[in-house]
Amino acid sequence: FEITGYLKHPVSRIYEVRLRSGRRVRVTLGHSLFTISKDGLIKSVPTVELKPGDYVAIPRRLPANPRPLSKLNVAWLLFKNNLHEGIFVRDLSVREVISRSSNPSLMDFSRRIQRSYAAVRHWNSNSMMPLSIYAELMDVRGIPATAVLHSAKMDRDFPALIDVDEDFAWFLGFYVARGEIIHGRYVRLTVKKPEHEKKIVRFAEKFGVAVSYDGKFMVMHSMILARLIMALGAGVRRHEKRVPSAVFNFSKGCVKAFTEGCLADGGNLSLKGEGVSAALSCHLSSDKMYLQSFFGHGEFFDAVPAVAVKELVYALRRRNNLSQRAFAKLLGNAVSRSFIANLETGRYSAVQRSTLLRMIEALPSDLSLTEEVRRLRMLVSGDLAWDEVVEIVDTGLEEPTYDIEVRPEGRAIENFVGGYGGVILHNSAVEDRMLCRLHRLTKERFIEIAQSQRRLAFGEIDTEKGARRIRDHVTLVYAIETGHPLVRDRFPKKPVMITPKAYDLIERARDAILECIPREHVTFSARLEDRAIRFACAASLLNYFGSDLNYIPVSDDALKYAIQLYVEEASVRSRQEFLPEEVLRKLRLV
Repeated sequence: FEITGYLKHPVSRIYEVRLRSGRRVRVTLGHSLFTISKDGLIKSVPTVELKPGDYVAIPRRLPANPRPLSKLNVAWLLFKNNLHEGIFVRDLSVREVISRSSNPSLMDFSRRIQRSYAAVRHWNSNSMMPLSIYAELMDVRGIPATAVLHSAKMDRDFPALIDVDEDFAWFLGFYVARGEIIHGRYVRLTVKKPEHEKKIVRFAEKFGVAVSYDGKFMVMHSMILARLIMALGAGVRRHEKRVPSAVFNFSKGCVKAFTEGCLADGGNLSLKGEGVSAALSCHLSSDKMYLQSFFGHGEFFDAVPAVAVKELVYALRRRNNLSQRAFAKLLGNAVSRSFIANLETGRYSAVQRSTLLRMIEALPSDLSLTEEVRRLRMLVSGDLAWDEVVEIVDTGLEEPTYDIEVRPEGRAIENFVGGYGGVILHNSAVEDRMLCRLHRLTKERFIEIAQSQRRLAFGEIDTEKGARRIRDHVTLVYAIETGHPLVRDRFPKKPVMITPKAYDLIERARDAILECIPREHVTFSARLEDRAIRFACAASLLNYFGSDLNYIPVSDDALKYAIQLYVEEASVRSRQEFLPEEVLRKLRLV
């Protein structure tokens, strides 16, 4: 999916969170990971609050792409990765491209592309053209299925589009485990078993690739195939090997075939928890963990932290005022009394999912619908696993960091999997971007800050006094609106009243935005309007004491800032097809 937005943060200290499984991720102290509470709830926690012994979320299962990759555009991959030198496109569409571009004449076209007239005539008569020139004149992503790629250094053509099937996936996996690229032109594979030799020969014949075999090494004589492997990012040498990112967009069957190719002939990519050879790329071990998540394999996926279970089991037992022995009897001895005792006294660090499932299924119907059981079911059958924090290391590095936003089909994706081996992180790009826009450093604000620093230096400003006032005001309003017992009888709770004016202004902003977008479709979600309304309501809460009304009206300032955030966020997600200032000017908000 394409990146729809990003936010650059100031230079920050970088820390590395290291987990029991070997996973690790580099973050700032402000970045959040997900942990699990004693009552089985998932919550995001800033790194600064994490400590050794805590459990953080990792993917137990990575979902398969609902629209798996079925074809590879070889021409586009080679061009995009600057691996197209010496490669020609051969197809009838080449003549159409030359015909459209030969205005007024073929000679004029040859001058424009700075190639000899004889060469252009040769291309036209043979329906071929260098891929580099073809890509300048036509969108290679839409290359016809009939097109083939040709190189002067090889006799046979190679398809410009190939099917991503299980044969290709198996070959790619076998290459990752047992292959290398020689001189950028040949694919060399270490082959031991006759059945693998036959499988590779059949694959090569499908693409017209010549193969030689000396009993140990099988060499595939295809520069285009070699470059395709390089473009996919599988690596050239043993220490550079990676699982290509495209593999995670394959169908489940093709991912399985890729894995089988990796394991064939004693391959080095085990999915059973064994270590990966130190001679291999350090990235390959990380990629192995991602593949484990794809299939739900791995020792860390079979257990649940006991800290998240024991309070739930205790609450479930006390709900019916049962002793440990009576509770075990109620379960039909699906689990023993000693198991319950050891769990509640903290003797277990983890509990097997199968044990929890056996206990849940043995519960009587009147208990199986309780909130505690619902949370236990989520821990057993959910897509999250849990890994223990071993240490948090200060790397000594200070670097700028980025939040990157990806919104497939406009859907809000707030979390992502990253780091070495795969750790679930919280994405705060939208919220951070909103704050940055509210506090944009204009020239006037810069002067005000400079003057305030001067007054602060001479003791003319008491920042602590002002900060305490703001803190006390916000805390009091929060306590009132959440019905805290200390203030419940002294201050009435007031709802925020959304007026038709707010929706009218949102509608005007929407019309102005759509008018500025030249395309028929938009790349942002209607949720942006909901976010804007929520922001305006939240900001208006600070005006609780501003009137004697029994409600809080949405303030003009809050509405103004909400519309500004809506317009600017829509601009970012539209890849700045319109300037926010133009829309805000139409709305008379600047």
